[in-house]
Amino acid sequence: MKSFIFLTSLLLVASLSVEAGDDGGRRGIYDIGWQPIKNVNDLHVQEVAKFAVDEQNKQSHTSLILYKVDSGKFTNNFAALYRLIVVVADNNTHGILAKYEATVWEKSRGNLQLVSFKWIRP
Repeated sequence: MKSFIFLTSLLLVASLSVEAGDDGGRRGIYDIGWQPIKNVNDLHVQEVAKFAVDEQNKQSHTSLILYKVDSGKFTNNFAALYRLIVVVADNNTHGILAKYEATVWEKSRGNLQLVSFKWIRP
């Protein structure tokens, strides 16, 4: 019983811990050490971005076209996780550009899964 209370207390303290960071000052138990991507034109980064847009098109029946990768960050703790800011053109709205944040999990080289794809307000 004492072990359970100790572990519960430890989890509570860890989840409430906050450090200063580049994400608005809110980091804690879910901070997994994001690193900036230095070269967003790297072939693999471009492949991950294209996968994210193509997968979003499949899942949401949209016709987005990757225009460019604006910026990004990644972590490689247990598996690679990419968070990319992509600029896309919407084929249905005469190519109007919009920014999205795409999060992609790379379980192993080339084995990708789209985690989220969120529109970024201008």
